[in-house]
Amino acid sequence: MSTAALAHEVKSAAPQRSVARELRVSRPRPVHEQAHTRDAEQPDAGAASKAPWSFSGISIHAPAAGQEGSRGADRSHDSEPAESKGQIPIAEAAAKFQQARKQTLLRGQPESAVRFRLPTGADMASLWNSHTVSEKVFKDRVETALTRMQEDSSFVVKEPIAAMMARVFPTPGVFDQAAYEALVGVGNRTNGSAKDAAKKNVYGNVAEATSKIHKSDKPEFLKQIDASIDLIKQSEADDVNLTKVFGTKKSTAKANYVKARASLGATKGRLDTNVTTDYNLDDDEVGLGGSALFSDQTMHFEGAIVQVDDVKETKTTVIHEASHLSNPAVLDQGYYFDTGYEYAPEQLKVENAAHYEEVPRRILGTSRFPDAKKPGEFITFVPGQKGGGAPTYEDEARRIAAKYAQQAWDTAVNVDQLVRQVRTEEVQGLRMSIAGHRNRLMEISKLIGLTIHEQAGGKELVNQLDVVLAEGVAHAVVRVQGVIPTIAIPPPQEVAVKRGPIKPPKPDAMDDESAGGGADYDSPRFEHISRTSDDAAMEMVSNAVKDIGGITKSHDNDMKLLQWLVDHFEKAL
Repeated sequence: MSTAALAHEVKSAAPQRSVARELRVSRPRPVHEQAHTRDAEQPDAGAASKAPWSFSGISIHAPAAGQEGSRGADRSHDSEPAESKGQIPIAEAAAKFQQARKQTLLRGQPESAVRFRLPTGADMASLWNSHTVSEKVFKDRVETALTRMQEDSSFVVKEPIAAMMARVFPTPGVFDQAAYEALVGVGNRTNGSAKDAAKKNVYGNVAEATSKIHKSDKPEFLKQIDASIDLIKQSEADDVNLTKVFGTKKSTAKANYVKARASLGATKGRLDTNVTTDYNLDDDEVGLGGSALFSDQTMHFEGAIVQVDDVKETKTTVIHEASHLSNPAVLDQGYYFDTGYEYAPEQLKVENAAHYEEVPRRILGTSRFPDAKKPGEFITFVPGQKGGGAPTYEDEARRIAAKYAQQAWDTAVNVDQLVRQVRTEEVQGLRMSIAGHRNRLMEISKLIGLTIHEQAGGKELVNQLDVVLAEGVAHAVVRVQGVIPTIAIPPPQEVAVKRGPIKPPKPDAMDDESAGGGADYDSPRFEHISRTSDDAAMEMVSNAVKDIGGITKSHDNDMKLLQWLVDHFEKAL
C-alpha cells in the first residue's frame, strides 16, 4: 500500500494518522495480492449521469507524483508489561506507525483459514460490568459480531442468531459469560501461527500484534534470511530473466537487488531492534502481510513468515520487503497476483517491490509465467501487452474491481490500526489517548457501528469489542477481495439504465396531437448505454459484497461504507 509520496518521505500526500508513513506489505502466502495506485480521478461535479466515483484513475501506470450471570473479568493478559513478554513498547510501536505508511495485501488464504473474532469472555464481562455501554448497544454489537462469525462459518453447528443471543443474554440485565465462552470457544485461540488458525475465534492481547521475534523462532528465520540472500545473488546473475522481466531497466533492477542483499545482511545482526512480528494474529485477520521502512531499515512480518510455515513463501516475502530497503523509490504499486502485473511499464516495474519477486520465483519454480512454447523457460514481460495483445474489456473490469476493493481495504486496515492503537494505549494507562483522534473516531464509530459514539460524552473509551468490530470490517473487505476473481464479469453489451421520469414539455409546446398520444410523463425513462469496464467493475464489487453475506446490516450501507473507505484512501485519519 505504499505510495511514491510516502516512500520518498518528502511529498505531502496525507498518509494515515501520520506524516510520511511508508510501511510496505509482504506478499500473500498462497493466491492473491492487492495493489494500490496513487490517484483516483475525481468525479465531474457537473456530470450528473456519472458515478459518484470514477474508476478511470485506477491505473497500472506509474503515478504522476454483567451483572448477574457473569463471572469476574480478568484483564491481566492485557496489562502485563510489554517488555516482560518481548513486546515492543507502545511508544516505540506507535512511533513506527506514525512515520510508516502501512502496506497491505490480500492473503488469499483458504476460506476456512481465518475467521472473524470476538473478545474473550473476561473482556466482555469487564465491558458489561463497566456500564460504559448500554445493554441495548452491547447486545446489538454482539449480535453484529456473531452474525459475521456465522457468515464466516466460525461455528461448528449453525443455529439462528436469535437462539445464540438468548443463551448469552437469558434475561434482561444478564450476560452469561459461561454461555458466551461455550459459544465462541474461549480456548479456540492459537498464538502466532497460521498453521492452525482455523481454531481461533477469540481475540487475545492487543499488544502482541507488534512484538519482538521469540527466541525459539529466530534460528529458522535467520536461516531463511541467509537463503534469501543466496537467492538474491542467483537473481543478480540471471541476466536472461532480468532482461525478460525488467527489459531496458535491468541494470537498475540488478543494482537494487545488490542493495537489498546488503540490507538483509545488516538486518541479521539487529533482529531484536529492527524486525517485529505479530503473535496476536491481527495481520492474518486483516490481510496485512508485512512492512518495511526504508528510513530506519526496519521490517515487520506476519507470524507465518517468521515461523516459516512455507519456506518458499518466506523467502519471497523477505526479498519483497528487502527490495523496499534497497531504495526509497521502490514502492508497492501493484502486487504479484494483480491483473496487469506482466504488462506494467518498465519504469513502474523497477520501482515496484512485487516485480523483484519474479526472478527469484522463476528460480524457485513458483512463477506464474512459464513459457508454454518453451518448457523450462519463462515469458518476456512486454509493457501494454498480455499474451501478445492489448488487455481486454474483461481484463480491465477485473483489474478495476480489484483495485477499488483494495483501496477500500487499505483504508479499512488503517481504521483498524487506529482503533487498535488507541485501545493499546488505553490498556497501558494512557487514558487520554482517544482525545487526539476523537472527531475521527466518532465518525468511524457511527459509520461502522462501534460503541464509541454511544458512550457518555467526554468519557469515551475504545473497548475490546470496538477492536474486534473494526477488525471485522477489514476482514470482511479481505473476503470481498477474495471472491472478486470468482464473480462473473457483466457483458459489455448495451443495458437499459433508468434515468427517472420524463419532464413534460411546456404547455405552449404541445399541440393537440402530441397531447393525445404523447409519452406517459409519470413513467421512468430508460436509456440504452454501453456498459464500460468501470460499470462492470462496480457491479462485480456489489455482487462480491452480497456473496460474502454483507459487511453491515444492509447492502446500501455496505456500498456507502466501501465508497467512504475509497474516498479516504491514503488520506489522514
